Amino acid sequence: MSRFPGWNMQAIAKLQLKQSGSDEKAAIALKEKRARARNLLKGGGKHSPQLNKALTDALNKKTGNADKIGQALCSMQIPHKKEFQFDPKRKFRFDYAFPDHKIAVEYEGGVYKGGRHTRTKGYARDAQKYNLAVKLGWKVLRYTAVDAEIENWEYKVVLDVQKEMEKING
Repeated sequence: MSRFPGWNMQAIAKLQLKQSGSDEKAAIALKEKRARARNLLKGGGKHSPQLNKALTDALNKKTGNADKIGQALCSMQIPHKKEFQFDPKRKFRFDYAFPDHKIAVEYEGGVYKGGRHTRTKGYARDAQKYNLAVKLGWKVLRYTAVDAEIENWEYKVVLDVQKEMEKING
């Protein structure tokens, strides 16, 4: 099952167990948020900030691919920061960051669906973000939905991070 060195069946089983529990909890939470949004809509009238938040949370739920990276990092007990703002002057954030090593992981979702990362403005902002990161000394590892098609791809991401950390640590 594991095509990546250093990954044993116990680590994979542990991650799959965590994923199955969290997927079930996430599905229940999403159903509850959607029900809350429907109830607010039934009230009619002007849209309130409460309604907008409920709709945004319920209807624009992220796909699970980026979350799989975080779950793999947790299962392998690799300390990381999620949604890390790497420059206080800008609002740019990395999906996952390892600030002590200046390594970042980015998952570019929606490449097949014409998502934000492939539209002109989104692509240009990503380029600005990655250029700024390099200027500040960060190494950015980028992954897409094509990478996510490979079984256990999230383990390869973690392995790539570990290799970069080893290069830095010597």
